[in-house]
Amino acid sequence: MKFKITMASGKEYIVHSQSFAALEEELINPDQDLKNSLVYLDREQTLKVNPSHISCVEKLVEQTNGK
Repeated sequence: MKFKITMASGKEYIVHSQSFAALEEELINPDQDLKNSLVYLDREQTLKVNPSHISCVEKLVEQTNGK
């Protein structure tokens, strides 16, 4: 699945995750608050953000070639 993450600054990132729950696990602490520390958002560990600065997470619909 693909997700678009928009930061408070307006910067947008496209990330891949198995599910929203898997992505959420990376972003939320046990108290159900956004983490206030740097976390990786990609498998290659090249994109590191502070989840407390995330404004929006959107699931992107993947287009298929069929009708």
